[in-house]
Amino acid sequence: MNLIHDLFLLTFNLSKLGSEKNIIDLYIEGLNDIFSPSKFEFLEESNDDDNTLPLSTLNSFFGYIKISGNKNLSEEKLSLIANTSFMVGSLLHRLQLQHTLEIKLEEIEDLYEEKSIKLRTTIEDLQNSRIASMNLIEDLTDQIDIRKEKERELRDSKEKFQTILNETPVVIFYFNRESIVTELNPAMEGIFGLKKSKIIGLNLRKVITDERMKKVLSDTFTKGSGYFEGEYHSVISKKTSYLKAIGKGIKNNKGKIIAGLGLVEDISLKKRDELLLAEQQKMLESILEGTNAGTWDWDIISGDLKINDRWADIMGYTVEELSPVSVKTWRNNVHPEDLKKANNDLEEHLEGKTDYYNVEFRQPHKKGNWVWVNARGKVSERDQSGKALRMSGTHIDITHRKSIELELQNQNEEYEALNEELNANLDKTQKLNIELETALEKAKESDRLKNAFLANMSHEIRTPMNGILGFARLLEGENLSEDQLSKYVGIIKKSGKRMLTTINGIIDISRIESNQVDINISKVNLSILMDELYQFFQIESIEKNIELVIDLNLKKSEYQIITDGDMLNAILTNLVKNAFKYTQEGKIEVGCSFADGVFSFFVKDSGIGIETNRQKAIFDRFVQADIEDKYVYEGSGLGLSISKAYIEMLGGKIWVNSKKGVGSTFHFTLPSQKELVVNEYDKIEIKRNYTSIKLLKENDMKVLIVEDEEVSDNLLTIILRDYCKTILHAKNGIDAINICKEHKDINLIFMDIKMPELGGYEATKEIRKFNKNVKIIAQTAYALSGDREKAINAGCDDYIAKPIMSDNLKPLIDKYLIIK
Repeated sequence: MNLIHDLFLLTFNLSKLGSEKNIIDLYIEGLNDIFSPSKFEFLEESNDDDNTLPLSTLNSFFGYIKISGNKNLSEEKLSLIANTSFMVGSLLHRLQLQHTLEIKLEEIEDLYEEKSIKLRTTIEDLQNSRIASMNLIEDLTDQIDIRKEKERELRDSKEKFQTILNETPVVIFYFNRESIVTELNPAMEGIFGLKKSKIIGLNLRKVITDERMKKVLSDTFTKGSGYFEGEYHSVISKKTSYLKAIGKGIKNNKGKIIAGLGLVEDISLKKRDELLLAEQQKMLESILEGTNAGTWDWDIISGDLKINDRWADIMGYTVEELSPVSVKTWRNNVHPEDLKKANNDLEEHLEGKTDYYNVEFRQPHKKGNWVWVNARGKVSERDQSGKALRMSGTHIDITHRKSIELELQNQNEEYEALNEELNANLDKTQKLNIELETALEKAKESDRLKNAFLANMSHEIRTPMNGILGFARLLEGENLSEDQLSKYVGIIKKSGKRMLTTINGIIDISRIESNQVDINISKVNLSILMDELYQFFQIESIEKNIELVIDLNLKKSEYQIITDGDMLNAILTNLVKNAFKYTQEGKIEVGCSFADGVFSFFVKDSGIGIETNRQKAIFDRFVQADIEDKYVYEGSGLGLSISKAYIEMLGGKIWVNSKKGVGSTFHFTLPSQKELVVNEYDKIEIKRNYTSIKLLKENDMKVLIVEDEEVSDNLLTIILRDYCKTILHAKNGIDAINICKEHKDINLIFMDIKMPELGGYEATKEIRKFNKNVKIIAQTAYALSGDREKAINAGCDDYIAKPIMSDNLKPLIDKYLIIK
């Protein structure tokens, strides 16, 4: 702060002096005092020493300041000295102007004195010429006023010039004989990538490495001017630009070049636009040449029409043969039948009613024939009122296309005659096709459902068989405790009951399909039937904490129904069993009412509900095998189809009302009658195929059992616990994926295929996305042809069919798991 203050006082004191020598001497003396021990001296000419600063302004040069011992001077101090020197140069320049004005004033005063003498003489000689003397005085006064006006204009001009200099995007800078920058405008900062204070004092010969730019500097001093245009890379800013540079020598009074003026313009954007315009022009020419189109440009005001060679060639002429060309040339060469439409469409476009002008017409060829032309165009210029001034477009020869269209039109007339003949038989053919397609779809659907039935029945038989045979083999072991024996026997019993249910379902549906069901009509007490139903499901109701409600909206005289009691019991049992299967909480209601000789029954639950698009399909046979794995629950899927068949045999009907996530209500009606009509059903053929397995090598001790069936899970656990130190369990595919993500060291997975939430195939595909190494063995109760291939395609390494026996599983474990 003190340094700036001292320099300010120094320049303030210098501004009071009236002599150039005194200002320079005092300035040098002040610098020596302020920046001691550095030494400063004034030189009229440079001695090629880098440690010099110019004492100059934009218009005047006074000499150089040589600095000795500048090692003690920082960049900031050198910048202050340079700026102060520029201010001192301005003082000297102002002093020069003042001296010049004083000289001019002296000349004016001398002139005034001379004029006064002459005036006095004139007054003495021409005392009667007072008017002439007054005019002379007025002339002198005007000259003084003019001088003041010129001074004001000079100041304004200087201010305007400085503003232009600062605002112009063109780089303007001054440099001395040694190519050192002495002054510049802000635009130069963008070229060099440095601030103005850093650029002043730079030696251009040292910072510019481009030989072409160096030549501009050289030519400026040797030839008086230099020029360069091209790409330039700044080593300071690391920026490459396309520049136009001009150097101009500044001469003194003797005609000697003492400094230079540089002008640099960045024309990168202009050059880019020029190249882009040339490329687009070339592309347009190529497109027009490729389309073989004639072009036209119409000056609507004058009527002149400019055309290319192709425009004339379409009619067999040259442009010279059609000259002079105007819009009349076009109108005179349009077929009279086409001219009205061509003119109407043109007027509509000129009025702005259409976006484009697009019309087809005929023109006469030089050879005497007519050629078809497609004219397209658009108004390219309008005045402020919207009046069209200029329009451009193309002509394309479409004669060949028109001849093809005419030929096609003739052929179409022939085809229409044939079509009328063929249409007579088309309706019959379509009806036959519809009947065939319907029959084919039914056949495909029947085949698909039968295949699904085979797979589901295999699962429903092999799953309980897995528990029966597996635990039965375990019972053959020695030293079993009472608890183990009891548990194993209980599991076998439970599996046996499930298998019995499945087998009974298969037998029932088979009897229905073969029309071998006998209907035994008798009186059935609904109160007793409902009570037995309640007692049968009471234990399951307690275990699942689901309320079971019986609602008999009957009079005592209505308690009896004449029907097949066994069938009615089977129907209600199937419906209630389904309700418990798909309900996790809430309650299940069973009820009956009577009206107009018809008994109406319902079973209502608060379970998962049924999607609308599935509510009809659930009554079809084998539907349980036909739905996605995540919706699959234990069961053969025959219960509802058996119930539906029984109800229809007894003369009633069944339907369901359900909402997804809320619950379902199954309704069915039965008449109280003695004679019933039995319906016929298609037979079902059940086949079972088994696939072989191929084992792969794997060495690890951690196993994951993915099994929703408790029996199968227990069997595998008991078999594997003597071979593996860690056994993990998952009830569905989602749990299996999460466990595999948490335990990345699992190397063997027994993957059940049919599970709720997410099936084994889908779970395997997800696991393979993040674990390619773990061995996955598919275990399934389907055991049908093609299952092994499906498992391998899903990402499994191998396949094993239920029931899984320990004797078969142990060699597999011994082969793939090595006990360390």
